Amino acid sequence: MRIEGLATYVSHVLNPQADEKELLLTSPDDMAVRTRAVLPAALADLDNALGKDDAQTYANLFMKRGTDAMPRRRGYYLGSLVAQEAGTTRDVRQLANMSCDEVKPLVFATVDRLRENARQSFRTTQKKRHPSRCRFRSAVQICGSAGPSTIISSLFGKHLSRSIKNSCLAQSKRVVQSAVFRTLN
Repeated sequence: MRIEGLATYVSHVLNPQADEKELLLTSPDDMAVRTRAVLPAALADLDNALGKDDAQTYANLFMKRGTDAMPRRRGYYLGSLVAQEAGTTRDVRQLANMSCDEVKPLVFATVDRLRENARQSFRTTQKKRHPSRCRFRSAVQICGSAGPSTIISSLFGKHLSRSIKNSCLAQSKRVVQSAVFRTLN
């Protein structure tokens, strides 16, 4: 992820006028737009994938043949967000010259920071749009292509008790099914 995300970020830094299509972030199916629509869940998924080096995790993040419910090739976009965030305190040359030992804690910390920012932004947006709806119902309507456990974790973090998570899942089964149906059709 470091290499692909940094390459996308550097391409944008060197060509600031380049749009998402020129940065190859639209294939397939407006990937960057679709990833932004489920950003809290996509970052939660990325957080779970960090440190894994199996072929399926790589395929889910970077290939068109991934098997999970998230947008295909989202690793390029998410990696560029990580590099962009890291680029606020380091220049491109410093980012490119970092060793794996230096990059790993930076990536983990940056993904945590991006997740928290996305959660806060999502909550604020939902309160403005739908003040009477519960947070989970609004999340499902926007992040319908993600699994309900991923949505709950992205909103409330990893420390949500199993009983609360199960209660949310049971109460929202119809909402999840309808959101997934709308997303897929």
